[in-house]
Amino acid sequence: MSILETLCIALLVFSAFCALVEAVKDILVARAPPPACPCRDLHSLTLTPGSVFELPPGTRLTTFSTEGAEDVARAFKRAAGEVH
Repeated sequence: MSILETLCIALLVFSAFCALVEAVKDILVARAPPPACPCRDLHSLTLTPGSVFELPPGTRLTTFSTEGAEDVARAFKRAAGEVH
């Protein structure tokens, strides 16, 4: 095989691989369950300074560890006067 033929075959294999990756991505996106409601789609939530947002029960925040989330909850309760 010449170098030109080898490069053409390599380009075709790379194109096929990219198409396979795109197809797998499309399948995974199609199988992913939609959020239960728009309020649980935290990726589209924009926080502005001074605003208050109430999250529904069961919403999981992955930015904190469980211990960190408990500390934040205690701080909010203290600020509201519920914990002495």
